[in-house]
Amino acid sequence: MPAGTYTKVSARKWVAEVSLDARATWTQVKGLTKFGFARKASSTDTTDFTDDGQEKSEIMSRGADCKLEGFFLEDSTGARDPGQANVETYADAVGAASVGDFRLTSPNGKKYTCDASPRRRSSHYIVVGESL
Repeated sequence: MPAGTYTKVSARKWVAEVSLDARATWTQVKGLTKFGFARKASSTDTTDFTDDGQEKSEIMSRGADCKLEGFFLEDSTGARDPGQANVETYADAVGAASVGDFRLTSPNGKKYTCDASPRRRSSHYIVVGESL
């Protein structure tokens, strides 16, 4: 396909990975059935009396949410899928230990890495990170 020709990219073609060793090795998170991504920003009202009633605000922080949803995977011995187990390591931790390394790879091989803290939900994780 020539450069500048764009195609729609299916979410199921993306690969989500997690690292427990400072990005030396990556483990794929398997069993995913849904993938979502959204950028977000937080702003602060900076309006004061000199603004003649016109609201003003400034962006104070930016981030991104990535929603990974899928099947709970385990083998016949009860061992978890290694990628899911690695995500749970961060999801169960607190403080600095809850921040892990995540990587998303597009079907064309573009990699997006971030430091993020996953939050456990009943059937999925919300991976909240920076610099995706």
